[in-house]
Formats: sequence, C-alpha cells, structure tokens
Amino acid sequence: MTKVLVVAPRFPAINQPWMDTYLAQLQIQDLPFVIYSANEKPEAYQQKVDQLGLREHVLPFRLCSAWQLVRQMLSSPVQFIKLFLSQSTSKKLNGAAKLVSSLKRLYFEKNKQYFEGVSLIHAHEEIAGYEFLHLARLLKVPLVVTFHGLPPEGVAQLSMSKRSVLYRFASKVIVNTNFSKDEVIGLGVAADKVVVQPQGLPIQDFPYSPMLPPQNGALLRLVSVGRFHRGKGQHYLLIALRRLVNEGVKVELNLVGVGSSGKQWLQSLTEKLGLQDRVAFHENLPSKDISLLFRRCHLFVLASTVSKSGALTETQGVVIQEAQSSGLIPIVTNVGGIPECVADEENAILIKDRSSRAIFNAVTGLIDRTDDWARLQSNARRHVEENFSDRVIGEQMRDLLVAQSNSL
Repeated sequence: MTKVLVVAPRFPAINQPWMDTYLAQLQIQDLPFVIYSANEKPEAYQQKVDQLGLREHVLPFRLCSAWQLVRQMLSSPVQFIKLFLSQSTSKKLNGAAKLVSSLKRLYFEKNKQYFEGVSLIHAHEEIAGYEFLHLARLLKVPLVVTFHGLPPEGVAQLSMSKRSVLYRFASKVIVNTNFSKDEVIGLGVAADKVVVQPQGLPIQDFPYSPMLPPQNGALLRLVSVGRFHRGKGQHYLLIALRRLVNEGVKVELNLVGVGSSGKQWLQSLTEKLGLQDRVAFHENLPSKDISLLFRRCHLFVLASTVSKSGALTETQGVVIQEAQSSGLIPIVTNVGGIPECVADEENAILIKDRSSRAIFNAVTGLIDRTDDWARLQSNARRHVEENFSDRVIGEQMRDLLVAQSNSL
C-alpha cells in the first residue's frame, strides 16, 4: 500500500490553491497521506481545506534547530558516530555539511514513529525537500520532488551543492511545463528523471459563466490575479488602463493578489495615474470569491514578465486556466511556460511582456471584434476540460506516485 508523506512547508496558504487540489486528489484516488507543514499558525486559507479535513493529516512534527542537533549528538554519541561514518553524501558534502547531515538523520531516527508506513516522500519545495532527503535515506523510500520554479528574488534558495545532492537522490522530478523541464535540467537534473505533469484544476469550482461583450459603451470589466509584485507586471496593466480611459473606454480593473508592500506600491501608482475610481484592490481572496469575481468580468489579464536575469518568470500560471474555465478571455504575456498552456487566437491572446501598449492593443482589439468572443470563450473552457481537469491530472499523479513507491 502506497502511503505518501507530502512535504508542504506553507500549507495551508491562500495563494497555494493548487496544493489543496493536489491533496484533495490524493483523497479521491484513495492514496493515504500525511503532511509536513512548518505553518503552525496559518492565516488566510481556502475553505475547502477544512471542508475536506486536510489539516487533520498534518503531523505534529517540526524540523530541528541547530541547538537541538547539538543536544541529540551529546545524548547519543555512539549512534551519531555510526551514522556519520555511514553517510554516502560525502562525495558532495564537505566535513561540516556531512556532520550536520548526520545529525539531521539522527533526529529523524529519534522521531521515526511519526512516519510509520510511509512508502514515498513527495516534496513541494527544495529546501524542505533536502531536509527530508535524510528521512528518505533512513526509511529507504523514494523521494519525488515537484519543482514549482525558482524562488523570487529575496527568497531563500537551496545552495547549489545541496541542490546537487537533492536531485541526484530524487527518483523523479515533476515539473508543470517543458519550460520548467529545461530549467531543472539546467540546474543539473538528469533529463530521464524529469516528468512533465501540469497542475490540475477543479473545474467545478470555476463554472463556465461567459459574459456577453459590453454593448453601446457599457462598462468593460477587467480582472488580474497574482502576487502584488513587479514580476507580475500589474504596473504595465495600470498604464494600459490609463490609455484606455484616455481613449474614452468605460472600463474598470480588479486587481487580486497577496503582498502588502507590493499592494501599497501599486496603490500609489494608481493614485499617480488618477485611476482611483477605476481600480479595485482585493487581497487574500479565497478561490470561491475569485470565482464569483470572474463571473462578473469580461477579460482576464496576466502581464507577467521575465526577470532581468532571465531566471524568474511564470511556469504554468494556473490562474489562467481558472479564468478560461470561467469563460473569460485571457490576455497573457508570451513568457516562460505560458505559451505551452494556451493557444494564441484560439483560446487566449498572447502578447509581449513589459508593454502597456501591447495590453492596450489586445483589449481594444477584442472590443472591435465582439463577434469572436463566443468562439474564444468556448474554446478556452474546452481546452481546460481536456488538458487541465483535476480528475485527469489526479489519475496521472496517482499512477506516477504508486509506480515510484513500488520502485524500491
């Protein structure tokens, strides 16, 4: 029987609905699981988490501090020496790192009762994945890592030496697009370990409710969802909105996201552009409220950019599928893995990034060809049903995890 230890340090989190979908699918597919989370005092999260009892699967286990490591070495010196001498990571880790690795493995040994019956570890974050590599060695079970993209600038990253150890040990590395596949191969992951598996969407949570095009100068409603951050390109969208207003378009914009500092910066820009009465900010909205908002908007815009280093951008952009499922026409930038997930002029409009003019042209172009809306909307919904349904993706994930669990 496959039993999965899900390593999800931020669970539950309002801006990680894909994790809730993944866990719900484990339930539907009858895969037993437990969860490691470092989020002891969660703030906003999806209502679905409690409806499905997902927090009941969280283990009462915490990773150890440096002081705890030292204390356990002093309390079990013989056991520690044996573990230190048996470490097989010595080719990649220096003496100090090997010492710490041995201490961590000893800590897991002393807490092994929490992981009874676990036959596979599935890590959804690199740093925590590296920590639980020590448990995988101890239990002699496979470690699968889902790579969700490189962390944003300013967020802690795993060192290259530890990343090498992690991916050398991992049995499979799951990514959501071929763009992400190229990213992890560039980090040194063997190509034959990489599996492309898109993130699934519970389409029943985003019912198809397409809006008719506004007629005779009626209000056009735009919506954008993403972290309040420069990398999401909302500032280009605000400048495009100013252009639309200047051209006499009756329009409003709903900006949905998380991140107080980014929100303050965007609010300041909104005021400088004189758009206070045209923009509504929504912070920490659960999926059900985003779905309701989608049902009263016409067009969805995701203006994500590629960072100047070229390393950071969108991988899949699950919110695009949420919008398509709901009947919105997405206007999205041609960056990262996005062009793999939409078809330009078939179920979405692809534009170049860092261009308010491109956003303006896309919106006005759709205003000028309202006869094409129904085709784009129905194509978008069908595209999600055929390629991103949580049921289809859930079955594929079940098969992958069971196969890996049985591989050792």
